[in-house]
Amino acid sequence: MIRGRAIAVSLLVAGTVLSALAAANSPSLARAGAATQPAQGRSIPGWLGSWPWRYQYLGGLALLASGCLVNAYVRRARVSDRPAQMTERGVPADLAAPLRLALERTVALQGLDSAVGLKEQLDAIVRDGCQAFAAQQHVLQARLRAAGYVEVMSLFAQGERRLNRAWSACVDGYLDEAVACVHEAAPFLQDALASLEGRLQS
Repeated sequence: MIRGRAIAVSLLVAGTVLSALAAANSPSLARAGAATQPAQGRSIPGWLGSWPWRYQYLGGLALLASGCLVNAYVRRARVSDRPAQMTERGVPADLAAPLRLALERTVALQGLDSAVGLKEQLDAIVRDGCQAFAAQQHVLQARLRAAGYVEVMSLFAQGERRLNRAWSACVDGYLDEAVACVHEAAPFLQDALASLEGRLQS
């Protein structure tokens, strides 16, 4: 809206200068009553009364103002509809599904007797579970509100951080540490899932 006002003021000043120049260089405009005083000292009502195209100019200003109002309305509508649009674009109807998947696969890893293939399984957990859940953050914010969102995401972040540590430990060859991090991640993911499901059902 501020940009629209700035454009309108610029057009007003430019029109004043052009009117004065046209009146000075055209005897027909001068005979028709176009004022020839310097634009700086001219008042806006007097200038509008003497300018032949004043109605077109005022119509243009009205259209500009209308366009600014419509643009502001459309932006507000887009912001308010953002959660619904994201859901229509492929966000799962069950918002807890990615987190539930991450928890189930993490618990399954706790039963492994060795760390063979642990890195590949952690890759799948982070990709299909953690990253998919984090991608829903805009919808989660709208559904859970501030307090609920902070609680769920704080617990989830603790579990995700430990899964990332487990992945790094696998890459560095510290398999015992990787398994320990997997065991530590499960309770945080479980608490995050319980909090999320409870808030979605309330």
